[in-house]
Amino acid sequence: MNPLLWEDPATRLDRAQVLEGILAELGDLETDHSATVPLLSAARDVHVLSVSWEEPGKPAPSVPDDLAEFQAACLDFLIPQKAVVLGVK
Repeated sequence: MNPLLWEDPATRLDRAQVLEGILAELGDLETDHSATVPLLSAARDVHVLSVSWEEPGKPAPSVPDDLAEFQAACLDFLIPQKAVVLGVK
């Protein structure tokens, strides 16, 4: 997950819908919709971990060598990164 702070609303929505879909699928696994009785909800723990960090900017691996050298000289600042991890026990 890239940092969303500077993204436009459409990109934020696209990224959020992926997370919402995963959580909805997990929720569907916990209930028998035919009987509307929770089956596994007491036996399942869902954990969401969001981690942010910064790392030095670097050119993409697909960039030609001459351009990569130029970009490496320009990318002398830290770039924010973010990951969201879901765990199910």
